Order: sequence, then C-alpha cells, then structure tokens
Amino acid sequence: MQRTLKCGTTSKIEDENQTRVENAAARLRMQMRRNTETKLCAAAFEIDDNGDYGGPLNFICTNCGAKHFENVKVSNKGLTFSGCCQHEAIKFKIPDYPEDIKKNFDLTEFRKDIQPIYNVHSFGSFNADVVNLGVKRPEPYAFVVHGQVYYHIYTCLENEPEQPKSHGQLYIANPEEAVQNGIGVFNRLNPDIVKNVSTILSEINVQAKLFKCFMNK
Repeated sequence: MQRTLKCGTTSKIEDENQTRVENAAARLRMQMRRNTETKLCAAAFEIDDNGDYGGPLNFICTNCGAKHFENVKVSNKGLTFSGCCQHEAIKFKIPDYPEDIKKNFDLTEFRKDIQPIYNVHSFGSFNADVVNLGVKRPEPYAFVVHGQVYYHIYTCLENEPEQPKSHGQLYIANPEEAVQNGIGVFNRLNPDIVKNVSTILSEINVQAKLFKCFMNK
C-alpha cells in the first residue's frame, strides 16, 4: 500500500515538473516569436512591427483638422471621423493663444519635452495605487490601477521649509523659486522655457491668477 502511494506521489511530481517545463518552453517560443516580429534598427530608431502598424497618420478630418489612420475611416462618412468631432456633430472654435506660446512650438526642445512641461504646470495631480506588472516587454508600457483613483489639489498654505512647492503652489512662489521647484523632478528641462510658460500662464489663466493672489497674503 505504501509503495503504491509512493509511486502515485512520484508520478504526480513528475507530471507537475513536465507541465512546468512545457509552460516554460511555450513562454520561450512566444518571446522568440515576438523578438522575430519586432525589429529594432538602432541607427534609425525605427520599430518594424507589421502587426501593430496602422499606416501613415495622413487622413485629415475635413471638419476639425484632426489627423487619423486610414483604418478608422468609415466608408460612407467621407473624410470626417468619430474619434475627434463625431462626424461634424461637435463644432467649436478653438480660442487663440498668445504669440509667445506659439513661438515655443518652433523650438525642438519645447516639442520634445512638451509632456513634462505640461506636468510641471498642472494645478493638481492624478493619483492611484499602481500595480507594476514587473514584465519587460517590447510593447508600450502598461500598468494596472488598483482601487480608487483621485485628484490631489495641493494646499494654498505655506509648506514646511524642507518640503518643495508643487503644482498650484508654484504660482504662489516668486518666479525664480517656481522654476527651481518646477524642474526639480524633471531636471533636464530648460529653465528659460519653464519660466516663459509659467509667466504666460500666470497672466492669462484664471486658476493661476487665483493662486497668485495668495503670494502677497
């Protein structure tokens, strides 16, 4: 009886080991297939992955001017699209913005860092408990949000001396201090560009003006 149990246990362990080996081999084959399909040309930094390539972004919506891929075009809707203006259902006039802001778009450095520049000048932050997938993959970065998401609007009160100002608080500080605090996280940013954007926003943006009122109080 004991010999039968021992043989059964050994057989189960062998089956589990075999399953693990097969799963590992399957994962390896999948990774090799991905590596074959995705070719990274170091010289041109060009990714050639026909599985995800939607063609050139050269279809212009005749209503709002947004750019689209060919594969999102609806055959009976001409050159209007749903993802931008709902096939002309949404119509609005984009307000003009200062010439000094327009000039920034001629700067390569501004266009390259436009996302962190945007983050530096935001009035609040989007927060959540993020689960790191912990997997290195050739696909775009992805993460899982666990639990509730929320916005954080920072206090208008004075921070502790060792605590740097952030978000809306930057509009309370003097311009030089605001720039130094703003580029503290993104230290590669050009201070002159950050100061230029901060100055313009403090003059034309309603929320920035409200925060600025606290500077002298």
